[in-house]
Amino acid sequence: MKKLITTILTLTLLSFTNQTSAGEQKTFYYPTGEVGQVQEIVNGKASKVTYYHKTSEIKEINEFVDDIPLKATVYHKTGKVKQVQEYVNGKVSKITYHHKTGKVKVVQFVNDKISKITYHHKTGEVTQIRDFIDGKKSKITDYHKNGEIKKVRDF
Repeated sequence: MKKLITTILTLTLLSFTNQTSAGEQKTFYYPTGEVGQVQEIVNGKASKVTYYHKTSEIKEINEFVDDIPLKATVYHKTGKVKQVQEYVNGKVSKITYHHKTGKVKVVQFVNDKISKITYHHKTGEVTQIRDFIDGKKSKITDYHKNGEIKKVRDF
């Protein structure tokens, strides 16, 4: 925790502001000089924040409209997408998890409560879909690799 606070304070102290045609850009650096975070500011509000690993790979990108979250993308160190959260009116509406290969692993739809989860093989084919009503499991459909339905269970 102490290291995290020190890093945050240092990142705050080691910042650089640059005016761009689209607005303002603030860059925060690790104490060792590597870029840690870049904020794109439009009308005084963050429109995009990109976080970096010390080794320069993108760690996460968050996008906003008028300070309201729009999308958050987290990356594996390899550069492949790990997770994407999409927002509607500032609330998470969809979460997509990816295998290290970059293929979709799980897609979860959220409307205050989970409404649907879709699971995928590493090769991309759907393996299972779970449907929910008011946050309670209502149906599970399992699939063969060729896409045909294997089994359906209603709850």
